[in-house]
Amino acid sequence: MRRHPVSVRSRVCHGPPAGGTAIDDLRAVTVRDPDNELAAAECEALTGGAPDVEGVAEAITIAHVPRAAYVRHGVRVLATGGDLHELTAAVAASGPWADGFSIAFASLREEGELRQRESIIAVADAMGDARPNLRNPTTRLLLAEQARQVWLGEIEAEPDKSYDLHDGKPHRTSASLPSRMARGLVNLAGPAAATIVDPCCGTGSILLEAGRLGLTAVGADRSRRCFGMSSKNVEHFEYTARVEHADASDLAVAGADAVVTDLPYGRNLVADPGNIRSIVAACAAMAPVGVFVAGEDITEPLMDAGYAATSVHRVRKYNAFTRYVHRAERR
Repeated sequence: MRRHPVSVRSRVCHGPPAGGTAIDDLRAVTVRDPDNELAAAECEALTGGAPDVEGVAEAITIAHVPRAAYVRHGVRVLATGGDLHELTAAVAASGPWADGFSIAFASLREEGELRQRESIIAVADAMGDARPNLRNPTTRLLLAEQARQVWLGEIEAEPDKSYDLHDGKPHRTSASLPSRMARGLVNLAGPAAATIVDPCCGTGSILLEAGRLGLTAVGADRSRRCFGMSSKNVEHFEYTARVEHADASDLAVAGADAVVTDLPYGRNLVADPGNIRSIVAACAAMAPVGVFVAGEDITEPLMDAGYAATSVHRVRKYNAFTRYVHRAERR
């Protein structure tokens, strides 16, 4: 499976943008959800920028946004202002603008002050004689309102949402990871990770996301039933992941870049601390980076296993059960 290329459109503004905006002013706009800390962590892993409280990150790159689960837009900023009046002045000074644009509006502050229709018209008017094309735009712009700034940027990248394909996987259980979350977990390993190992693969949610992204994936599960379901799901989508019926401690993998796995836990399952420690110790020997989902904070077992740095991101489910997502790096 080949990786999905990012679609990058040419800039609509000739010459340097006004408003003090640098030519490489890239921003990522991500989902804001207080119950899902994975969203911000994924944004930082893919773009190199941590989102602020309004969900906007100063990005180093937006090239990986198409694979994202929670990033909404990758944008190149063209003009900025302290308010709408300053922004329209910057837009007017940035011309000439090309025909064929459309403008989307996003109020990212807690209590927005701008009205969508009026604001879009004001910005479009500031673009002079350039004509919009709302049905088939050649350039899509984003007008964003934040507490301290209003800005206009060109949308250069958006998620392809290909994880939605896996919602139709033929075999699942009530404990199966949602496809979108599984994609976020794979992304948390980092875009440089080319080989992913999931030693507790269950029904294969993580393997499917790795396969869709064109990564090399190896999975295992000590449950014969889960091994069978995972194998059939991988086969259904025609991915090339290797799936084994094996315990995590018996899985032999060389040269893996990251372990990404959903550890045994749940409301009706009492986690065995000894088993968890055994699994993470085996994972630490497989790859330098580990992404682990658990029913509680397992930072201590991860550190004992040889990981030097860990971060924890909480994801609360609708029924008040909380998953703890850990990203760990080996010493």
